[in-house]
Amino acid sequence: MKAKQCIRENRVYPKDENGCTRVSRSYIKSVDVFVFSVDSEDNNHLTVVKNGIRKAVYIEDCGSEYVYKLLKTKIQANHGANGLFDFMEKALDERFLDGAVWSILDHVMDKMKEG
Repeated sequence: MKAKQCIRENRVYPKDENGCTRVSRSYIKSVDVFVFSVDSEDNNHLTVVKNGIRKAVYIEDCGSEYVYKLLKTKIQANHGANGLFDFMEKALDERFLDGAVWSILDHVMDKMKEG
């Protein structure tokens, strides 16, 4: 089983008297702790835990048509769940496409049906 933990700080950027925001003036509103994992033998399911709430979703191998596609009942991903896990892990480690990873994790927790 492969698993990865990641922490996201949800920041708030208050406006000054002119209505402008500054990146240097922010505070942390909340912190989300995500753990996503995949069983190396089961290439069809991804498990995501957000702040203690667990959800397992169905992952379908799309071949090499695209990297991933988010749907309500499943995610289509290149090389199935293991390929999606490897993409997400690499994106977070290299801090290159980490925004894509946050959108995948939020989609899984907020919009997908468990399957």
